[in-house]
Amino acid sequence: MSRRKSRPSLTPLWLPYIRDKLADWKDDLGRRTAIAEGMPLDDSWRIGESLRSSPIWWVSRDMATLAADTAEAGDLPDVQPPSDTGFMVFQDGLPFRLQDYPDGRSCSVDAISWSKYAVGQGTTLITEVFSREPAFVRECDPRLPIGYVTFAHGSRPCILEDVLKAAWALSRQPTISETRAPRVNPLDRVPARYERTEIPRVKMVLLRENLHRPGSKAEPGEKTREYTHRWIVRGFWREQPYGKGHALRRRQWIPPFVKGPADKPLIRKKTVHILR
Repeated sequence: MSRRKSRPSLTPLWLPYIRDKLADWKDDLGRRTAIAEGMPLDDSWRIGESLRSSPIWWVSRDMATLAADTAEAGDLPDVQPPSDTGFMVFQDGLPFRLQDYPDGRSCSVDAISWSKYAVGQGTTLITEVFSREPAFVRECDPRLPIGYVTFAHGSRPCILEDVLKAAWALSRQPTISETRAPRVNPLDRVPARYERTEIPRVKMVLLRENLHRPGSKAEPGEKTREYTHRWIVRGFWREQPYGKGHALRRRQWIPPFVKGPADKPLIRKKTVHILR
């Protein structure tokens, strides 16, 4: 099968190509909008540039679940974006759906991009949301597996920014997450021009395997409990002793972690976020 005829899929190897095509579509949208409104093109045809230059993150299914649960728990530490722009894709999407439509439908979230802008003395984070469900996306390149989501009320839920912050915080915890670049082999059907430059830069964030495996076989005469799934132990804040004689205290965030046998599914409660 020819590489040129390969259909893009939402996998780490295809993400640089998908990001660039989404940016191309946004540039084209800027041009068409400027022409339709009789405005000068100026920089309107370059509105996709921030996405095109964004670092790419691919978050595994279990890490996406842990990040979403951490975001819903709230009270996150103050985490700064690792870069001014970014494009984060979640394997199989986030484990919750967004409801923002008059008929009660809900939309999956498969990727989020962010841009950091200076406003006055502070900064703000602007996010774009992407979904694989055609009913919720703008007219986009039909060859791509995802497109831009159009929200009915024109706003984006704060929970998505919290998911980003949770993913950034968890990716910095070496006991919880593992980061690496995707590996390319000769059988992978991806555009050749991306192989040596863009694909190795994709940051894959994976949940580390739980080395403690409750539910393993007990010794003779010993009782043990068989677990059917893994579960999340949520993060919390504590007053951490430090200094001479541990006499001082500072507030420190203890990140969440996953317990249970590594070969069992990770279970969490399903939720739907409704925008009001």
